[in-house]
Amino acid sequence: MFADIIIISLPIPTIFTYNIPDEFTKIIKIGSRVIVPFGNKSNFTGIIENIFDKKDTIYNIKDILYVLDLKPTIPAQHLNFLKWIADYYMCSKGEVIKTALPPHLILTGKTSIQVIDTDVKKMIYLNERELKILKIIENSNQKNYKKTIEQIPFKNKYNLLNSLLTKGIIRYEIALKKNKESQKKLLYKFDFNHFTPQEISLKLKTTKKTQEKIINSITAILNESIIYFSKKDLKAKGLTEKLIQALKEHHLLIEFEKPLSDYYYNFSTNETHLPLILSESQQKAKKEIIVSFNANKPVLLHGVTGSGKTEVYLSLIKDTILKKKQVLLLLPEIAITTQIVQRIEKAIGGKVPVYHSKVSTTEKIRCWEGIKKEQISFVIGTRSALFLPFQNLGLIVIDEEHDPSYKQQDPAPRYHARDSAIMLAHLNHASILLGSATPSTESFMNTLNQKYTLVTLDKRYSNIPLPQIELIDITKDRKTKKNQSKLSHTLSYNIEKALHKNEQVLLFQNRRGYSTHLSCSNCEWISTCKNCAVSLTYHLHHHHLECHYCGYHEKLPTLCPHCQNPSLHLHGMGTEKIEEDIELLFPQARVQRMDLDTTRKKNTYQTIINQFESGEIDILIGTQMISKGLDFSQVSIVGILDIDGLMYFPNYRAHERALQTVIQVSGRAGRRNKKGTVIIQTRNIKNPLLNYLSEKDYLIFLKNELIERKKFKYPPFTRLIQLTFKHKTQTLVNQAAHTLKNDILEKLNDKIDILGPSTPIIEKINNVFLKEFFIKINNIKDINKIKKIIQQELDNLIKYPSYKSVTYKIDVDPI
Repeated sequence: MFADIIIISLPIPTIFTYNIPDEFTKIIKIGSRVIVPFGNKSNFTGIIENIFDKKDTIYNIKDILYVLDLKPTIPAQHLNFLKWIADYYMCSKGEVIKTALPPHLILTGKTSIQVIDTDVKKMIYLNERELKILKIIENSNQKNYKKTIEQIPFKNKYNLLNSLLTKGIIRYEIALKKNKESQKKLLYKFDFNHFTPQEISLKLKTTKKTQEKIINSITAILNESIIYFSKKDLKAKGLTEKLIQALKEHHLLIEFEKPLSDYYYNFSTNETHLPLILSESQQKAKKEIIVSFNANKPVLLHGVTGSGKTEVYLSLIKDTILKKKQVLLLLPEIAITTQIVQRIEKAIGGKVPVYHSKVSTTEKIRCWEGIKKEQISFVIGTRSALFLPFQNLGLIVIDEEHDPSYKQQDPAPRYHARDSAIMLAHLNHASILLGSATPSTESFMNTLNQKYTLVTLDKRYSNIPLPQIELIDITKDRKTKKNQSKLSHTLSYNIEKALHKNEQVLLFQNRRGYSTHLSCSNCEWISTCKNCAVSLTYHLHHHHLECHYCGYHEKLPTLCPHCQNPSLHLHGMGTEKIEEDIELLFPQARVQRMDLDTTRKKNTYQTIINQFESGEIDILIGTQMISKGLDFSQVSIVGILDIDGLMYFPNYRAHERALQTVIQVSGRAGRRNKKGTVIIQTRNIKNPLLNYLSEKDYLIFLKNELIERKKFKYPPFTRLIQLTFKHKTQTLVNQAAHTLKNDILEKLNDKIDILGPSTPIIEKINNVFLKEFFIKINNIKDINKIKKIIQQELDNLIKYPSYKSVTYKIDVDPI
């Protein structure tokens, strides 16, 4: 028997065939993990893709070393989905599976070199270099292959090692890492079935004060939906170490070991929790959605900001869970999960598992295993939650479906979670709902083609009016009002008025840091990164200049490094600069900044959002993360400080993105009974795009945008594939890009257009030069054939000796 195996974590498109030893033939299954030898020095985890008993040509076939699973880790249907991701996004199956599996399921072998024979008779046949290598190996305490190799000073070190290996003097030893899944954790469970909290407290025979404390603690625990508790959980509820021991002695608290992979959330949808009351328009929308679901059609729910899309989601989610089906709710940003999880837990009941990059490995293990064993019926996550092994998927909801955060950039697979979710729902015969106040052109086009059903919520919940929008010509404002601040006179006045009424303010600036660059007015020198072709951003908090691409930073100079003149000036404004200005203009206000720099630590998102929601922050300044899906009742003023930077970005999606961002940020204002005002600062008040800022006009914009896209052959009327080449030598990267372009055009000249090769906006990152071109596929029906030819030409290109060191990146449907 033989098996085709996908080697995890190796970016190799090839599937490798291994022999199945007799002892494994009865237990091995498609989707199971195995350990296989690969190359001369390593063992890797692989996934069985196929099992068969015949092979035309079999030679030097290696054996599978271990079978790790009695039941498949990846169910067959889920494996089909992962293979589709690899095919569509032109990456290896191993890369996709590495992304899909939590770390505890991927085992690799650590290789060490060991001396096994020091017979004097053999030693006399060794040359001086071989003897020196033996001494290095013997003196290496770590026995680590990589670190031992680094200590060998000879250029032909690998030939010398192979010679020692052949002579039987050394060997390679491979030790597998421990599987975290096998780790145990002490957990506790109360015997609530036999005793009330009052009876438990009486059995301990403590003082009345302590008894009251125990009753309160256990009552609080009863209100949770968690069955099992760690000791940390118990102490958080007010039980001391002494009380925990006493409860154990009386067999009122049961202690036992439980694998980390066992999920201990008891999710419920009982009616004791807050009922969901839908308005008339929400009920109408829900009915239309269900009709479409019954016809197996995806639904695009276009609801203006504050219209109550989330309540519609929750109602559908609850219905699906009651049917014993699993539900996935996808969100674009971690920041949104904090608030929406709290709302869902109140409305539906139980503690909802969350899956994203900031979640601990332990929680990921629990979530993965809980979904696979169908112990979890509902999970909320960002794009990576798409890879959870759902067994009984009934509904996928994608909130803010337009958001570019759903597209994975690096590393591969560079998948789009929204588009991939459509396929996942199709393979699982599940319903799918996409929601947004500002739908993407792709999704809107699908409604026009009747591939999706369009359902609308065109009014805010309780008929609360949409915010009033004011456009401010910032150049004119500074001239007439003699205003040197980054805030217009109108915006400053409205902030002052809001603070006086104890209302809150959101300020949006899509650049972090203090200033965008430093320059010299004498010689026009500009501070740039030594590794990348970008200017350095000044960060006030650290008092240094920093590159946002490679992380390089340096101290702020006092003299120009080029002409030694002190005439250095900071230009542009980031969130740090806005924060400083606000604190000077409104010293009485409580100000907070929310960007990548202030939210690096775990739970800082949640802390800032909770503080703003509870009224502890008056003015919140932020980047994109404050624009998405957040619901604050006291916000009356939203300021957008620089819309021009969004509108004039060199990308065919720039206008769509700018409108989406502005409308989404604007939607945070006036969401309850407070009148909302949005003040937008611009240097070009006559730009026609500004006519579409109203949410009611957004669909009109999309219709006009589709006309332009069709005219110039851009998505969604065509498909794009972006190819980026990288190398430390600029000439070589240019040659590789032009060679591939010519090779592809020779085969596909009548089916594609190629834009480029051109130099990207940032031509060098980390001392590596970049060159890119875009392949525009005009007939979408031919896309699979075209992809195969592109991949063949890429494979042929890197076989040339001169191009072997050139790396490339493929991005299908780039954004």
